[in-house]
Amino acid sequence: MTGFHLAILTNMGLRAAVSHVPIAQWLAAIQEVALQNPKLDDALRDRLVRAIAELNAVVECLESR
Repeated sequence: MTGFHLAILTNMGLRAAVSHVPIAQWLAAIQEVALQNPKLDDALRDRLVRAIAELNAVVECLESR
């Protein structure tokens, strides 16, 4: 995404809106969209799944505090 697109989203209030959505929901959405990318090979897909799992573990730890 370009800086131009990010500026438009910021002006639309998306930055404020996303701050109210739990990070776990963002991770689930990112994983769902990213795994549909036909350009991902198996190795990259595995790395993405592991990274999302690690980020989910961090989220769980932060939410338990």
